[in-house]
Amino acid sequence: MKVTDSKTQSRNIIIAVAMVLIIFTFSSCATKAIFLQSAVVPAAEGSVSVKEDGNKNYVIKVKISNLADSQSLQPLGMHM
Repeated sequence: MKVTDSKTQSRNIIIAVAMVLIIFTFSSCATKAIFLQSAVVPAAEGSVSVKEDGNKNYVIKVKISNLADSQSLQPLGMHM
């Protein structure tokens, strides 16, 4: 049976926590986000990308496709 040192266990826990924080840091700075599927228009797809230019301004691009004609949509909560 192998006995592990408490310093080794503490170090491994600290490394694991640091790795999780690094992963969350990079994922929170994502430059592209995908829109969730809508119950109103399930075929619609969309994404947003954000970039910072050389002047510290943000360029935001929104791409949406497969939208339904607005005349064929019903407001939420109204069932005919």
